[in-house]
Amino acid sequence: MADVSIDAQQCCKRLKRLYECWTTQQDGVWSGANVLAVAVGGPSEDLRYLKSNSLHLWLFGYELPETVMLFTSTKILVLTSQKKATLLQPVVDACAKGEAGEVRMELLVKPKADDGAGLCAQLLDAARAASPSPVIGHLPKDKHTGKLMDVWNSALADSGLEAIDVNGGMADLLACKDTTEALNVKKAALLAAKAMQNWVVPKVEDVVDSGKKMKHSKLSEMCEEAITDPSKVQVKLKSENCDIAYPPSFQSGGTYDLRVSAPSNDMALHDDGVIVVSLGTRYASYCANISRSYIINPSKEQTAQYTALLAAQEAAIAALKPGAPLTAAGEAVITALKAQGQEAMIPHLSRNVGFGMGLEFREGSHVLPLPGSNKAATAGEDGAPRVRAGMVFNVCLGASGLTNPAAEDPKARNYALQIADTVIVVDGAKPNEVATASAPKNYDKVTYTIQEDEEGGGADGRLEDVTNGAGPSRGAANAAMAAMGLKKTLRSDDPTFKSTEQIRKEKQEELLKRKNEETLTRLTAQHGGAGGPGGAGAVGRRISETHAYRGVTDMPVARDLRVQVDGKAEAVLLPIYGVLVPFHITTIRNVTTTNDAGGDAALVRVTFNLGPSYEPNQRFPNSVFLKELSFRSSDVKHANKVALDIKLLRSSIAQRDKERAERATLVAQEKLIRGKKIFKLPDLWMRPAFPGKGRKVPGALEAHANGFRYQTPKGEILDVMYRNIKHALFQPAENEMITILHMHLHNPIMVGNKKTKDVQFYTEVMDVVQTLDGGGRRNMYDPDELEDEQRERERRNKINGEFQQFVKRVQEMWGKDCPDLGLEWDIPFRELGFSGVPFRSTVFLMPSVNCLVELTEMPFTVTTLADIEIVNLERVGFNLKNFDMAIVFKDFTRDVLRIDAIPSKSLEGIKGWLTDMGIKYYESKLNLQWKPILKNILADPVGFVAQGGWEFLDMEKSDDDDDEAEASEEYAPSDGEDEEEDDDNSESEDDSDDASLDAEEDHDDAGEDESEGLDWDELEEEARNADKAKTYSDESDGERGGAKKRKAGSGSMGILDELAKRRHGLVEDAKMAAQLAVSRAFEFVRTAIRTVFLLPSRESLAARQGFGPVPNSPSPSQRRAAPAGPADGGGGGAAPQTADGSAAVPGPGGGGPRGSHRPQLQRSKSAHVNIVDAPSDALSVIRAAGYPHELHTITTADGYVLRLERIPRVGARDVAFFMHGVLDTSMAWVSGGVTGSQAFAAWEAGLDVWLGNSRGNAPRQHQDPARRGARYWQYSNNHMGMYDVAAQLDHVHNVKCAELGAGTVTLDLDHLGPLAGSFLGGRSGKGGRGSSVGPDAAGEGPPGRGSPRDGLRGAGRSASLGHALSSHGLLSPAASCDGSDLSDGAELGPQPQEEGARGCVSGGSMLPLSEPGAASGPEPWQPAERGAAAAAPAAAGQAAGAPYKLRCVAHSLGGMSVLIHLVNRLREGRPHHISRLVLLTPAGFHKHFPTAAKPIAWALPTIARVLRALFGRSFSFPFYIPTSLGRALTFKLLLSASRIPGLGELLRVAFKAMLDGDTSQWDRALQMPHYNTQDMPAISLDQVLHLIQLVSADSFRLYDYGSPAANAAHYGSRTPPSVSAEYWRLDLPVHLVAGRRDGIIPPPNIRQHLDAMRAQGVAVSYREFDFGHLDFTFGVKEELRMYLSKLLRLPK
Repeated sequence: MADVSIDAQQCCKRLKRLYECWTTQQDGVWSGANVLAVAVGGPSEDLRYLKSNSLHLWLFGYELPETVMLFTSTKILVLTSQKKATLLQPVVDACAKGEAGEVRMELLVKPKADDGAGLCAQLLDAARAASPSPVIGHLPKDKHTGKLMDVWNSALADSGLEAIDVNGGMADLLACKDTTEALNVKKAALLAAKAMQNWVVPKVEDVVDSGKKMKHSKLSEMCEEAITDPSKVQVKLKSENCDIAYPPSFQSGGTYDLRVSAPSNDMALHDDGVIVVSLGTRYASYCANISRSYIINPSKEQTAQYTALLAAQEAAIAALKPGAPLTAAGEAVITALKAQGQEAMIPHLSRNVGFGMGLEFREGSHVLPLPGSNKAATAGEDGAPRVRAGMVFNVCLGASGLTNPAAEDPKARNYALQIADTVIVVDGAKPNEVATASAPKNYDKVTYTIQEDEEGGGADGRLEDVTNGAGPSRGAANAAMAAMGLKKTLRSDDPTFKSTEQIRKEKQEELLKRKNEETLTRLTAQHGGAGGPGGAGAVGRRISETHAYRGVTDMPVARDLRVQVDGKAEAVLLPIYGVLVPFHITTIRNVTTTNDAGGDAALVRVTFNLGPSYEPNQRFPNSVFLKELSFRSSDVKHANKVALDIKLLRSSIAQRDKERAERATLVAQEKLIRGKKIFKLPDLWMRPAFPGKGRKVPGALEAHANGFRYQTPKGEILDVMYRNIKHALFQPAENEMITILHMHLHNPIMVGNKKTKDVQFYTEVMDVVQTLDGGGRRNMYDPDELEDEQRERERRNKINGEFQQFVKRVQEMWGKDCPDLGLEWDIPFRELGFSGVPFRSTVFLMPSVNCLVELTEMPFTVTTLADIEIVNLERVGFNLKNFDMAIVFKDFTRDVLRIDAIPSKSLEGIKGWLTDMGIKYYESKLNLQWKPILKNILADPVGFVAQGGWEFLDMEKSDDDDDEAEASEEYAPSDGEDEEEDDDNSESEDDSDDASLDAEEDHDDAGEDESEGLDWDELEEEARNADKAKTYSDESDGERGGAKKRKAGSGSMGILDELAKRRHGLVEDAKMAAQLAVSRAFEFVRTAIRTVFLLPSRESLAARQGFGPVPNSPSPSQRRAAPAGPADGGGGGAAPQTADGSAAVPGPGGGGPRGSHRPQLQRSKSAHVNIVDAPSDALSVIRAAGYPHELHTITTADGYVLRLERIPRVGARDVAFFMHGVLDTSMAWVSGGVTGSQAFAAWEAGLDVWLGNSRGNAPRQHQDPARRGARYWQYSNNHMGMYDVAAQLDHVHNVKCAELGAGTVTLDLDHLGPLAGSFLGGRSGKGGRGSSVGPDAAGEGPPGRGSPRDGLRGAGRSASLGHALSSHGLLSPAASCDGSDLSDGAELGPQPQEEGARGCVSGGSMLPLSEPGAASGPEPWQPAERGAAAAAPAAAGQAAGAPYKLRCVAHSLGGMSVLIHLVNRLREGRPHHISRLVLLTPAGFHKHFPTAAKPIAWALPTIARVLRALFGRSFSFPFYIPTSLGRALTFKLLLSASRIPGLGELLRVAFKAMLDGDTSQWDRALQMPHYNTQDMPAISLDQVLHLIQLVSADSFRLYDYGSPAANAAHYGSRTPPSVSAEYWRLDLPVHLVAGRRDGIIPPPNIRQHLDAMRAQGVAVSYREFDFGHLDFTFGVKEELRMYLSKLLRLPK
């Protein structure tokens, strides 16, 4: 919730207004209440309008769920949770300063486990103390839910206090809108008007004109989507603030219900009579409404009625003057209708002519009744509400039950008319403001005439003549075009036109008839035994076929009762009641070991196979089976060895049984016959590869007489017979890196010990010419670059040519020697390809003549078209970005092949391809469960065909909705009609008002750079608008000020101010300054001349002539520069709560509540982020690239607030966590754009991606206000690993467990302090989350300095872990992780534990905890002996039972932090959550470091000692450019220097020399978006000192606090502990990656990690690339990206 804040000044101002209204009218609308109570319950996703919620929005800008507010005459008491109390603290402080008058605010914080009964009683006591006879005013009509509401309502009912309803008082308070509220209403009205004008009208015209059938409900859904995405209605408003007030209503065809709550029915939109459309919109929770009636073929009576109704509405609007009674509007309506001669309409009118609006859509206290409706008090009664300035009304006139007997269409004889607008009451003599006036409602704008041709040409009911106030009819336009010899431009104008869709449907109907006959013949034959698959034997051995020992005498002699493994007999002997009982290994499901925290005992748990499908259970259903056995042993080494032996034996036996079963199903192949003439293709790789260890080598493919032979230099051979080849495929390299020969086989063959039906041979075409220097800026005219590209093309063409020649020769041989096989090489058609997900990752599938294939990534997809029965296209819808394809095979026992997430733009191409290939397809809106469908078909094939066969999939025919899929396509009119405009001055004025609202909303959009054809006035206006769109704010120590809003048209902004906001170099600034100066000079001279000669201004002259921009209207450049997409949605709004209570921003499809809609952005295709106008954080880059995105705010155990970004795949079980390096942010992982960023590549590979950040980056906040200034920087690299990485990984674990519905979840123990064996000294800490690190908590270290264990002493562990304690004093294996814990304030972190409780939950294992202060484990800070005293921790590694696998990728200092986290967690015996670790040039060892850093390493420790002697031992400061001006000058100078050819090259050479030859693009790195005037990454003094210590120590150890006493206070030893000495604890595979051109952390430093890990038995790999230090993030090349993608997809 770090991004959520309350405007304290506005809140205090409105509190004063509330008290003023209450005190002055206490005996009136407030019914004598002297105490007010407003309660709000739990959150709800339903669209509700409640007074209590409206009051919260009005005061705070947000709804505060589970909150009770009590107002007395002197103070306000707020009962709420801790998080919301933190939000309200600024308001409390402002009230204390007197900004709300004499009223003060007090907070009553409800603990999470408390039901609030005591605090509710305290509120009621305050009410009694406020008055001798308290009368509590509340809102009984607001029905809230939640535990706190139940407690409060019960307490109020039992209090005996008098309670009255103050609904009228609240309505009176909220009735008049201030300037900010009125602006929000105008924006909501603008959204409604533009939706009506730019979406509803064109859509209705298209449906009527084309004769389509479109349901009212379908139109309502599509319109709702357009309203929540303002770009679709051509208005620039922030999408996160836009929502509907009610579902859009479309009514036609004689059935009308003019109530707001009436839903749109499922009838099709009728193309005759009256179409009534009503839209309700909200902007920032403020409502607006609009209704229009569109009349087709109006009669004279309908014309008169509509004209009278329009005049009556205008009279009602004029009657709403300040001071007038609410009945005045209704009286004006009656008078106007009588004056128009339409008295007969009065009985048909609705009971009221409107109502008040605001935060609530309909205010029942401010209804505008018709005379005699008894809806409101008469004008003469005292206390009757009256109209006041600032009120907002929905003036709505509706007449239903009207008839037109002359109508030929029966559905057009009954009709209704309705007109509604949003009106803002204006003070004084000015007319009231109609906020929705930009949507035309004049008669000629809403009526249409269908002219039927005398010969029947118009009998199809299409709209041939659309008047709609747009000038000449279309018929006249077409006649004029015909006279000029022009062709018709609209398909609807050509009666002989037959669309592609119609032709395709006719072919599909023919296919359906043939398909049903073929299906019946085939299924009948299979049913009778003529075909069909045979029964396949079970894989592996049946349990009844296994035996461990023939008799008791065969068992080994038991020397002692210990768990034993007999590999020869495939048995495990377990002691049960003093007897060794043998169990065959196939009966055991799993075995786990859990070590005690002290390492002196181990628990071995053996789990057996069980379940209804288990063979013994089926044979003996009444028997009782053993589920699991647990054994406790004091011999930890033996326990671990036994568990490992059982796992190895089980794995080997299972693999052997699988191979045996697979080989039993193989078909014997013929022997290879060597040909007289052998064609050979050398240097090929094969997939799947031969098994075995060692380096893989390429081989050669030979074509012999009857088959292929592939042979490697190591003697490995694979034969593929021609008769076994079903499809031979050749795919040349175009967009891929490999050229492929692929064989899809009839019968599987064995490659090593694996069975496969696909064998592929390929070679890489880009590896030799890959650019490896990595340095310097690239230029399209660089000769070296041109040469490299030419060499790459030549190599690709050469390899493709060699493959093509081989294919040609083999094809000739097949035609000559094997003509009976009918083999032909098939080449996929790339132009027909499409993207999809057949297995786990998104791939590009391509059709060929006989197949649909994907050959680049494994597993391969080869689908024979002849085997396909039908194809069902699922989830096909207008508003969906993609759809799925289900391929049903003719063999119904075969699983249906699903290809998911196909882009919708590929739909038409796929349908055309399927039709051309003679494959029947269907379309549906839902995914089907195919297994039961195919099972039923096989059971009764004759009945299936008799009932229509596959016809049940035709949803269009079954729903009588033939044309709805076609109607979902957007209609694009011709260019001529697109430009039709009306010269009506009133409409131009309305457009200018709308444009001003658009400009005010567009704070974040940059102007276009189009300047061709513009004069100086337009250029200057365009530049000014572009500058207004960019606002930069300074930041100091993580505290950012809000963006300063400039008023439109302000002339006070100088040239220097404009230039300061542009991120260009100094040269560009000078050019822009010169242009602006010349522009200002010309403007001055032009104005002087016009003034001297009394000439009219350009604006007045243009307005007089009727063209050009009118005053306050958008200029042509503004119209051209209007962006196609919505404004950036990165603004305010409450972020939803994640599992641990942190803030998260949901991405598209997240299923959030209303108001959280976000537009789908087009993914960027650029290789790199634009460094000039790019966003400044990773979340903005992810959003701009069109990926889903979330922002999580994490608080570490020592109180630091961190950002954690996510590219979510909610259901994915493979997770990737990226951690950046020094002076960097998570931006590094996405800075290369969609095609060059590792994070995007990981997401595309199917992983759920999380991007971590460390302290020192934004938001630079701390829970303790005292730590938010200079003391914020009191941390070292220890904290980065022990707290930053730990907190983020724990959060990822909790979120994934909650999402995947895990039965167990590891509790977040970070806030409980260190466990035994920790790097934190092995002592139980006190305090908890948010404990501040004060000056006196540092022990013997420097006072005020925070260490990883500072602030963690004191009271024992907190209180509610004790709920899980068992009767033995240990915790139960799991804690609940269901969705019910994810409500407001819920956390998956620790709960308070009862005093004396021992034990903690850790992934299902049991860890006894030491008493506070008790020693446990080995001597602190002495490296523990491997084996006995410090055996592998019990809960090490990923938490037991975790439903996901997390891969961690860390760079530079991030890798050092992750290693500290791993070793520290393993010492503690707590899960670290990582299953695989990839370290890109990690820090830790720094024996070799850059020459330029040596003076710093020599001088800085001395400087730090002097400064701390002067300013205190806790003195610290950051290393970064602290001011916005300094950052701007630095980055502009670097940008300018890099663009000057000679100077830029000199700068790069200087960087390379200073950094010992590092070839990273350092100049480009400093121009990345996260190095900007707003912010840049920082590093603390202690971090730098820590790195310097590692240089001198030549070892990887923790931070040295400067003295043995200080180290002993922090670590329990006189010297800092060595991290690398405990690498033996690592229980996961580690991949080290180094850069040969890295001068910061060169390969010798990385090899020190490698040597230490290998010496200690860690599973580690090592790889070097020809990269510099930053090339691993900013300059990622394909070589590294493919390597990382491979590692991330590896199983554990």
